[in-house]
Amino acid sequence: MTELYAARDIELLSDLDFFTAPMHALFGDVLDRLRVDNLVVTETDDGHTVTIVLAVTEDLFIQLPNLGAAAGADVALGFGIVVDSADEHPLIYIEIGIEDGTPTFSLQHFPLRIAITNPLLQPVAIEGQAGTSDGFSFEIEGGFAIDADLAISATLDAFSVPPFTIAGTGLVLALDHCRLVIGPDDIDSAITDAGFDATFRGLYADAALFDWDLPLQINGHDVPGIHAGLEGIALGNQGVSAQVQLDWPVAFQGGTFDPAQTEMLGTVAADWQLALARLTLQVRANVPNAVGVTGHLRLPFPEAIFAVEIFLAYRSEDDYETRIALNLGDDEHVDFALGHPDYQLRVSALSISGSLDSDSNLALNGETACDIDLPGCTIAVDSASLSLERTADSETFAFELAEVDIDTLGTVENATLKIVASRDGDGGRALDSLELGATITWSDLSSRIALGTLPDAFPLPPDDAQVTLRASWEDGQLQLSIDAELADVDRLWRFIPDGQRPEVSEATIRIALTVQGSDFDGEAALALRFRLPDAALADALDGVGLGQLVAMDTGNADGWIDGEFKAVVGSGNDGDNALEASLGAPVSLALNLPGLLLPQPPLALTIESITLTLSGAGDEVEGEFGLGGRFHLRPILPTDLGGVVPPVMAQHLEHLLAVAHRAELVGDAALRVGVAGQGAYFAVDCTFDEAGIELDLFDMLVGAAAQLGGTPAGDGGNDIDLDIEVSFALRELSLSVGRVPDSDQDAGDGMPFRFGIAAELGFAGQYTDMVFELSSEALSFGFENLAIPLMIPQLPLARDDLDSLRDPGGAWDLAVWQQDVEPLIDQRLLEAETALDAARAELDAMPDDADAGLRHDLRYRTIPALQKDIFHFTGKKFLTEAILAIHRMLGQLSTTAAQATYQQLVETYQDAVDLSLGWVKFDTGLQFVIAEARFRLPFNDPAAIAVEGSASLRGFAPESPLRPLGDLAFKLGLSADAIYFAVEGGADPIPLPDLGRYDGSGVVIDRLLIGYGYSKNSLKVDFAGELLLSQQLIDDLDTSSRLGAGIRLPANNRLQFKLDLIPIVLGEVDFLLPLIAFDIDLRSDQPPPAATTACAPVWDGLQLNVPGIVRADLKRAKFSPF
Repeated sequence: MTELYAARDIELLSDLDFFTAPMHALFGDVLDRLRVDNLVVTETDDGHTVTIVLAVTEDLFIQLPNLGAAAGADVALGFGIVVDSADEHPLIYIEIGIEDGTPTFSLQHFPLRIAITNPLLQPVAIEGQAGTSDGFSFEIEGGFAIDADLAISATLDAFSVPPFTIAGTGLVLALDHCRLVIGPDDIDSAITDAGFDATFRGLYADAALFDWDLPLQINGHDVPGIHAGLEGIALGNQGVSAQVQLDWPVAFQGGTFDPAQTEMLGTVAADWQLALARLTLQVRANVPNAVGVTGHLRLPFPEAIFAVEIFLAYRSEDDYETRIALNLGDDEHVDFALGHPDYQLRVSALSISGSLDSDSNLALNGETACDIDLPGCTIAVDSASLSLERTADSETFAFELAEVDIDTLGTVENATLKIVASRDGDGGRALDSLELGATITWSDLSSRIALGTLPDAFPLPPDDAQVTLRASWEDGQLQLSIDAELADVDRLWRFIPDGQRPEVSEATIRIALTVQGSDFDGEAALALRFRLPDAALADALDGVGLGQLVAMDTGNADGWIDGEFKAVVGSGNDGDNALEASLGAPVSLALNLPGLLLPQPPLALTIESITLTLSGAGDEVEGEFGLGGRFHLRPILPTDLGGVVPPVMAQHLEHLLAVAHRAELVGDAALRVGVAGQGAYFAVDCTFDEAGIELDLFDMLVGAAAQLGGTPAGDGGNDIDLDIEVSFALRELSLSVGRVPDSDQDAGDGMPFRFGIAAELGFAGQYTDMVFELSSEALSFGFENLAIPLMIPQLPLARDDLDSLRDPGGAWDLAVWQQDVEPLIDQRLLEAETALDAARAELDAMPDDADAGLRHDLRYRTIPALQKDIFHFTGKKFLTEAILAIHRMLGQLSTTAAQATYQQLVETYQDAVDLSLGWVKFDTGLQFVIAEARFRLPFNDPAAIAVEGSASLRGFAPESPLRPLGDLAFKLGLSADAIYFAVEGGADPIPLPDLGRYDGSGVVIDRLLIGYGYSKNSLKVDFAGELLLSQQLIDDLDTSSRLGAGIRLPANNRLQFKLDLIPIVLGEVDFLLPLIAFDIDLRSDQPPPAATTACAPVWDGLQLNVPGIVRADLKRAKFSPF
């Protein structure tokens, strides 16, 4: 044995000439990295064998064709011997044989490391082993053989490749039963079938383990990974390639999977359940470029199972396109649940496909056969286009159909049936819409539907227009919807002059119909975007006299207004030619009052809805816009009048009327603007929400007087507050200019106008509506709904009330009033007012069928009693405060003696009043209710002043015998000496209740007048009537023939009665002087004829008859002081 130090010296120092060449073929010129540890020559019969053991001092890479030769080269795959430690050198065993002059060279029994430098291939850490930091490599045992021609062949044993991953895919492979592919002789069909060519160099494995965490989320969740055993894996300089197919059983019945016999992959989208039947995987050149899943998919709507194929196609790193296809076999079908037993849809021979994104949005398209049976529509086709779209909220099925027959409409050439199912709150599905859509020519459609009931002004498309028809089904009925764009809508406002018509930028018509047999009912809507030209608007306002009265702010910044007009189609149209409209955004108006132009208009309106009404035909068309919305009224104070009121007076009046700022004056507004036969007109009616204010008249007047006098209103906390609290609430406001149709305005020259206000006035629990109207014809004012109790009330103040003001010394003391007496009165007032509000609320809340007796007691007993209490205590408080105010003033301006004298005088006067009138009180429980009383002063003839109004007696109990008196209608009248309410009777008597067998009694009222006689300054009562008695009663009371004496009542009892109560003042004494006139007429309608003999009386009227003794009668009695 000879020991050598360097491998490159072997051929120089021995007779070996076949060492350097094969070593260069394997490793290149790297012999300086090898040291000879041992060299043994063994002689054989045919030659000799040289065995060499070499120590590797530096890394060696085996140089093979197409693999590269150096460790630093960018190769896909490298074989070599790696030195891990400077103290331990790997050993290789070389055997060189020379037989018959032919050399052989082999390397055996050395650790061969395979290093993969492809950046896409990375090692996978194995539990319990240290990880590597220099790429993916592994060691195998084996050798190489080189013949005399330097042809290299591997003599490696079968080996395995530890787990590695392909970067960016999540795919992990581990190879088993591998072989090297290092030359052309190693290329076979297994390599070419994997997609590689003859230059491939690397590894081929008969078997492999495959793990893939799919880089895909569906419905917000990771798709489950795949773990499988594969066969035929190629790994080399051209990448990694593999292909696999796995199968599983699937069991389902009636739209439900059997999970015990089915591989459930999970959900494709929300609750779309997927059962796995086959998995096909293809990896080419490091890229899993195709993954196919075949199975069955259950859709929650229509609750059916379809055959499904899902494909994942590689697009870029971590990016895959998901394709999905649904199918039904030849003998399979699916029925859709459409929410009604009469709605039928069955699909078969279905084949649709499309894409699925990471948000579970799905779009599939394809063909299907379908059978459709819906009310008014029956379809059966062998092939129809079908699209399925799924979003996070719904699924939509769209069927493209041809030659569809729809009842009452005929055949539609092409149509789309769309079914939308949406998710409910519990994750289930509900049918959202079922609609058939088509495009059709308007002339073909309009001839088949009844539009004759539409208003004449409603614009319609031209005959050749293409419109969209939609049919839907609800509660077993066919619903139709028609949509179209319009280019001309002038028909809508042809009553407006051409230059003043709105400019229209967009117009769309939609007609919604319900099919009722052969008829149609529904609604037509016209959506517009329009604006009013500024010049046209100014001319139009000037035309109705509003050029200085109205300011309009229309639409958006460019003046465009969005509105929608609606009209009834079919039997629901009452023929009024009215179109109702709503506005997308409110329109603002500001109004001044006629003849009173202010810097800031007092009335601002916001228009929210419109009604358009047309009448007439041809060129004689009248039209009216009815506008509805809200308003805001700004109080007009003296300082707003721009110098009309002198500044000093304006300032004082401002203080006086400052209470006007306390209320929010807003409410609903209704406007009318139109053109009629007598010209254009404008009218607005405003109804206030809650515009009530409370004011103390005495405080307000005292404050104003103090301002005028330049002195303070009071001197501190000891002032006496004289309460005269009045409530004032605005109810309605109206304004009109022009001759408004259906009004009572006179036809004449000029432009008529009218301004009116209605308000509620309240005092001490009593309320009445005040009305005021100013027009170009007359001034009118008055009140409404005033209830006057028919009673003589108890006087609010008595001597006991004055005595309660005394101090221990007997003198009136303001502190006693403020601390002891006034709080008790205020408490009584508060309790009565609270109870009154509750009673009114209870009355308003009573249903129409409430007990009549309960309603009567609440309206005419409980509420009036509370009102009387409030009036009584309000009067008591005011009179006491007035007396104490004078008493205190005497103390400030005079002496205590003057106060004592004043107290004695008042107490003496009150004693006299208590004695003479304190006991007088009477309450009938009835009310004289004035429904309306109005005075009218015409401007063209002031002498024709007139009054108008009506009143009635209220408060009779339902069972009262006087209940018919409540039906008497009093009319307000005016005469030369009085203003009055009067009722004129008729021939029909008011029946009185029957008393036993005495029936037929009644009262005839010829005249009843109650009013004010201004010639005598008196309360005037005038009555004329008749009492009709039962004939049976008259006969029974006449006992002269049976008992020898009797009374004969008259059949007719006529009475005329006049009363004037005139207040008289004589010195310090006030009293009422009654003037009475009466006429009692008891004569029969047909008096008995005159006697034929001299001195023979004629008996009539009321008679006393004692036969043979005395007989007397009373026919008439009359008295008049006038």
